[in-house]
Amino acid sequence: MFSSAGFTSPRGPFAGAAPLAHRPLSAIAATTAGGVPQARIQRIIAELIPVLDDLHRDGRICGDISVHSVGMDEAGRAHLMALSGYSRLGEPALTPGYAPFELYTEAPEWPRGPWTDIYALSAMAYSLVTGRRPPAASERRVSETYRPLAALGLAKYDASFLASIDAGLAIIPADRPQTMQAFADSLALPSAPQASQAVPAAAETVAPAVAAETPYTPRRGNFRSFMHAALLGIATLGVSAYWWGRLTKAPEGVITHSESALTQVRVPDTAVSPALSSPPSAAPAPAAVAPLAQWQTSYPTAEEAAAASALLAESAPDDKPAEAAPPPPPPPPSPVRVSINVRPWGEILVNGVSRGVTPPLKTLRLAPGKYSVTIRNTAQPPYRTTLEVKAGKPAMITHIFR
Repeated sequence: MFSSAGFTSPRGPFAGAAPLAHRPLSAIAATTAGGVPQARIQRIIAELIPVLDDLHRDGRICGDISVHSVGMDEAGRAHLMALSGYSRLGEPALTPGYAPFELYTEAPEWPRGPWTDIYALSAMAYSLVTGRRPPAASERRVSETYRPLAALGLAKYDASFLASIDAGLAIIPADRPQTMQAFADSLALPSAPQASQAVPAAAETVAPAVAAETPYTPRRGNFRSFMHAALLGIATLGVSAYWWGRLTKAPEGVITHSESALTQVRVPDTAVSPALSSPPSAAPAPAAVAPLAQWQTSYPTAEEAAAASALLAESAPDDKPAEAAPPPPPPPPSPVRVSINVRPWGEILVNGVSRGVTPPLKTLRLAPGKYSVTIRNTAQPPYRTTLEVKAGKPAMITHIFR
């Protein structure tokens, strides 16, 4: 992670020289006078954060951020002109007012990390607002002389914006935002413009001119497309007419009415037998016999009705009480407080996931179970152990790097 011992800037023969078309903020009159608009300050910080965030992911810090080391290119974008990423070769050159106190000491209680660059960014923003640098951190450690921006009555800036700069200039590292993302969120920074978003805009400005210079020439393919569309329309009309005729035509052989079975009375067999036993010469009327035969075959006999009633009685559900629902699962166990005692400092990883740097991290909350714990310090080999957390019993992670 971030070691407190031996940070430096390996400078080359051209270190400190601005690249072509880069002018430091200290050489721009509009920025040295103070009163730079809030939106412009937010844009400058937003353009520097991605570069610094990459450094922090690699376990390094910049440490040299001020109005002298931040420059603007011809397009108005901000850059860190002399960025090289401090390594463990010596001490960086400190710019009074912009360097936090942890760069003045090697004491383990003053660790260096992303919060170190956050202090310098906040000091640069302070200069752009007021036109002067904040008091040096070494002087503030002895006697606090810093006046918060939120108390200066600067009406052209949002109170939350000024309070975020004041928080970034806290003398104690643990009182500042701990990551660049947290600092960006507190400042409500805009998203940096992407190159992919600028290309469509340029294409939109060029396309009308090209279209105006190119005369229209009719193509043979246009007539062919028109004929295809006309044939497709005719085919669609034909299919629609066919199905319309099929759907609106009256169906054949469909029963349009039926007699209600409730109005029919069953005739006893004795009443039917004389008609059925008449001699062949006395032929019964067809209209009277056919309905009677159909009616007799449409009702079940007494035996069939009794069998159906018995079947229904057997299939009827029993009046048994419903089975009780299973009890709900027990609630998960509450997280257990895990104290951290690592000296001089270390990055805590639980099951391979970083949980922060101690100090300032003092405690964690973990669910009961076994965990693989790794403590990293760039000056020593990493320390690995297994932690068993039991429900209701506080645990502790402790190690001393010697």
